[in-house]
Amino acid sequence: MEIIISNIVAAIIGFFLGLHIKFFRFVIETQKNFWKIRFLTQTKYRKELVRLSISYLFKIEIDGKFLLIKNKNRIDQFQPVGGVYKYYNEVTSEFEKLKVTSDRGSPCEGTTRGKLKKNTSVSIVL
Repeated sequence: MEIIISNIVAAIIGFFLGLHIKFFRFVIETQKNFWKIRFLTQTKYRKELVRLSISYLFKIEIDGKFLLIKNKNRIDQFQPVGGVYKYYNEVTSEFEKLKVTSDRGSPCEGTTRGKLKKNTSVSIVL
């Protein structure tokens, strides 16, 4: 009787170990770029600044065609609806807590005021 119980317990443990091994293998294979970036940002690039530009695009489809609007700001072209997220001044205290600074190195610095184009430490991003 003890042999049967020990075989059942061994089978259950083996089953769950097999599931965990398959799961960890899946995570490693599918997330290897994430882990590589995570490692580099915590070692080699931990004191570097990262520029974040947070924007959105809408995909609007009507009768099998996509809606595009004419770009008036830069070159004469058509583009999807979207743009850079903007923020209110009340958020600046939260930015200070997270050590997020304005994007002063950008060639279009004057046009980024109030937009979510910021610099922050690599370790804060991940």
